[in-house]
Amino acid sequence: MDELTKSRHTTQLKTYGPYQCAYSVADGSIRIASVMVAMKFEGDMDDVWSYDFSWIHDFYLSQVFDQTTIVAQDHPKIDALLELDQESVFDLRFVESKHDEFIRGPEAEFIKMVTTDVSKIVTDETQGKVTLVSVELKTNE
Repeated sequence: MDELTKSRHTTQLKTYGPYQCAYSVADGSIRIASVMVAMKFEGDMDDVWSYDFSWIHDFYLSQVFDQTTIVAQDHPKIDALLELDQESVFDLRFVESKHDEFIRGPEAEFIKMVTTDVSKIVTDETQGKVTLVSVELKTNE
């Protein structure tokens, strides 16, 4: 990388939240938490500073985390949860991991999900000029 390219390379940190959500824990109960998400992006200065990151909150994070209940698809009480979701008691979301994995580390599963989804969209929309470098997630119960 030449000096001019290095000087135009920049990093931008974006923070989102708090979002109020609920998720399953080891005993099968549901825990309510406040979720904050921080994302670090890199790329050419013009590409990073001109990219519209608003969709990440408006059309992704708020849909996934805000006022939702997140469980694994094989949750032991999935039938009851789906029934409550259909009755609009709460807004159910699923993670791809197994229930046993999810309850041991829901934050890690959230990070994996967000990283996969956001990284693909940002990379596609910018033709690889802006990349998602890291995702941090904090929960307060």
